[in-house]
This record gives sequence, structure tokens and C-alpha cells, in this order.
Amino acid sequence: MMGHGTDEQVEAIGNYFESVGIAFQIMDDVLNLRGIITTTADKTPGKMLKDLGEDIRAGKVTYPIVKAIGRVPHDEMVALWGVIKSKPESQDVINGCIATLEKYGAIQVCIDEAMAIVEDAWLKLDPTVPDSFYKIMLRAFGWFVVERKTWTRIPSIPLMMLV
Repeated sequence: MMGHGTDEQVEAIGNYFESVGIAFQIMDDVLNLRGIITTTADKTPGKMLKDLGEDIRAGKVTYPIVKAIGRVPHDEMVALWGVIKSKPESQDVINGCIATLEKYGAIQVCIDEAMAIVEDAWLKLDPTVPDSFYKIMLRAFGWFVVERKTWTRIPSIPLMMLV
């Protein structure tokens, strides 16, 4: 509105930022399960920025847990929820929960959905706003939110990078 955009432009930009915000939260839940580590571009490379599975440790229902409900067989889901609800302290138990979510694709489906949310919003925004440096920065911000490298620790396998 401050840039004197049309109603269509204001709506498209607002929708884009709302979508990026939702995708950011989904990816925050994903990164809680896969981890995020600083790179050589950071002052202290190789530092874990999130405690792996801290949401499981806190007994939180996150988006990947919700997505698991329709993907994990009923008996395993009941067991998984029982563990999460107990707020486990053991990293091995937490890693087992994460492995179950990975096994049934609950984490990947969240990543795919976050990407689709941002892409759909971009496709609505793109034709309404003239090309400019600022438009490029909007696009880059959306990509940053969903395309950050994620990391995972699979039990008995060293830390490895996933794209």
C-alpha cells in the first residue's frame, strides 16, 4: 500500500508473505527433526543450531507428526504418539521417533508441501508485480525459507547432508 500498488498487487504480496510464513513454520518443524548446522560461511562452521528432536522431547504435536497420522500404520502411530506424549529424554528414543517419521515419508511430505505453498503464492504474485530488484529479493526470500540445506542423523550412520 505504501508503494501505491493496486489492490491486486497488495493482495498478491500479502498472500506471498503469508505463504512464506506458513512454509517457514513447516520448515522449522522439519529442521527440528533433521537439524541445521552452520557452514564454512559462518564464524563457527559445523555447529548444530537446533537440538535434534527438541519438539519430541517437549511432547509437541508438530506438522510432521500430524502428517505421519495418515502415513504410519495404526499400531506404529499409537506407539509413536505414546513415546512423544511421554516427553522422552533419551536421544536414542528421540532418534527412533525421527527414524519412523523418515521411514514413512512424513518429513519429506512436509518439505514438499512447504515448497508448493511458496511456489503457488509466487505464481500468483509474479504476473502482478513488475520485474525489479525488489521482486528478485522477494523470490530469493521464498527460496531461502524452503531450500535451506537440512541435515539428518540416522542411527548408526554419521551426520550426512540432504538437499
